Amino acid sequence: MFKNKILTLSLIALFVTLVLVLIMFPLLKWWTSENFFNGSGYGLNSRFSKINTLVPLNNTSKSTDFKLFSLMSQIRFSFVKPPSNYDITGTREGIISKTGNRFKNIILFPGQSDYILRQNNTEVWPRNIQNINNSKSAVVYENNNGHFNTITTLLENLNYINGDRLNTITYDFRNINFDNVYNKFVQFLKDDTVIIAYDFGAVVANMCINKFPNNEQGDKMRSKISKLLLICPTIGGVPMTLRDYFSGNGIIDPNIIQDYHSVLLSMPNKKLYDLPVAIFNSLSYNADNINVLMEQENKPSELFLNLRKQFQESSMQNPNVQTIIIACDQFSTPVSYNFRNNLREKPETYKPQNNNQFPLTDIHNNGNFEGLQAHGDRVVPINSINKLKELWGDNCKIELIKDKDHFTILKSYELALIILSNL
Repeated sequence: MFKNKILTLSLIALFVTLVLVLIMFPLLKWWTSENFFNGSGYGLNSRFSKINTLVPLNNTSKSTDFKLFSLMSQIRFSFVKPPSNYDITGTREGIISKTGNRFKNIILFPGQSDYILRQNNTEVWPRNIQNINNSKSAVVYENNNGHFNTITTLLENLNYINGDRLNTITYDFRNINFDNVYNKFVQFLKDDTVIIAYDFGAVVANMCINKFPNNEQGDKMRSKISKLLLICPTIGGVPMTLRDYFSGNGIIDPNIIQDYHSVLLSMPNKKLYDLPVAIFNSLSYNADNINVLMEQENKPSELFLNLRKQFQESSMQNPNVQTIIIACDQFSTPVSYNFRNNLREKPETYKPQNNNQFPLTDIHNNGNFEGLQAHGDRVVPINSINKLKELWGDNCKIELIKDKDHFTILKSYELALIILSNL
């Protein structure tokens, strides 16, 4: 009888196990590392996308830095943070909350094209790219689910109210109206302002600062900026733009972006890149003759040269405010591309240097990487950051964050601490 009970219990246990397997198997099959990634607003996973310069088309990790999570929780439920203000409007809006007066003023500049564009009330960027009409204007929205979300969440947990001492600069990155951007910036500028800029946002932020008039008024405006935080800045451009521009990144047709101001202003500049950045038909091309490559492909070389002269050069000038460049230097990062004899084809791939230092994470080429590699954050070579520091001098310092790349840095505990220490 005892044996019968054991047999019965064993059969029940086997039955329960089978039921659990049938229930859990679909979930376990879905719950792979692939599904901890998505394209910000694009619905990609790491099988299909590869690192590129257009920020919203890159994977956004869903994994959490638990130290950052703990920090966010402490801030959110802390009673030590400055209290919010309230306004009694005397209107239907009733009592509205405002950011506390003890807070510093913050202006945010997101990364390249990390916005939502709508045409005819339909999203055309970053979703539905195939429907975008570059001959028409678009309404620009903040991408609240994008890569910058961790920073905005951090600030909201500090009781910052969007639109009140916390403002984001938005613009149509395809055709940037620089006067409008500057006017918005001046409108948001107040005493004790901290500017937080990421990726191409650093280019736009520094252009705004260097547009201040060269007189007493300009000095007064500059004095309102207490700190400029540049996160993985693409100031001076990056060689990866060449790959995205000519041969594409496997996501978007390069013909669509050939006139985009943000893309053209992300081409490498000779001040930071003195070695060849491209090889085509066995000829080397330096950063100062990219326009020759563009002419061979009937690309808008004249527009490129005008933008470079008028805007990129000013974005590289010393902002003459206290600046912290937050960067990474542990990952394979392209510094030059060999396009062989066809600019529209995928460039040559190479093994990374120093395999013990560079993680082999490029799943598209079996561990090889498109372009010659150096140290960096996967997008920005660390050498260009060091040269920028040399150009700017004593008002600029570099903070390196380990084990984070151009995109995961935004979810890092260390970045949150740097931001908090400057507020």
